[in-house]
Amino acid sequence: ITMIFKTVCPMLLLTCFSISMFVCLARPDFNLIAYLMGYYIWVKDDEVSMKQRKAIHTFNCSLAVISCLDLSWLLWAHSSWMCPYSEEVRGACGEEANDYLRAVSAVHWWCMGGSWVAFILKIIVICVQSLWLMAETSEDETAQHAVRGEELHLAK
Repeated sequence: ITMIFKTVCPMLLLTCFSISMFVCLARPDFNLIAYLMGYYIWVKDDEVSMKQRKAIHTFNCSLAVISCLDLSWLLWAHSSWMCPYSEEVRGACGEEANDYLRAVSAVHWWCMGGSWVAFILKIIVICVQSLWLMAETSEDETAQHAVRGEELHLAK
C-alpha cells in the first residue's frame, strides 16, 4: 500500500503545481514552492523512514495552514473580481472598476476556476497523506507488538 501512496501523492502534487503555474498569470501563487517541497519529500527516499514521516507530517500541517490562506483569498477575490456581475454590489465597484473587471473577466474566471480546483486537490492531498501516515503508524505498532511478543516468548 505504501507504493500506491508514494505514486499518488507526488502525482497529485505535480497536478496542483501545474494548475498553479497557469493561475500565476493572474495572481502570485505561493503554493508553487509548497508543492515542489512536498514532491521532493515524497520522491527523495525509496525507503520509508521516521525522518520522512515527520517531514510529511510537517508538510501536511503546512498545507493545512496554506489552505486556510487560500480559502481566504478565494473568498476575497470572488467577491471583488465578480463585482460587475453581481446585482447586489455592482454600484459599489464604480464604473471604472466595472469596465476594467469586464475587460479582464476571462482571465479572472480561469484563475478562479483553477484556484478552486487546486484548493480541492490540496485538500485531497492532505487527506491522502494523513491516511498514509495512519497506515504507516499502524504498521509500525503491529511490528513492535510482534517484536515484543517474540521477546516475551524467548524470555519464557
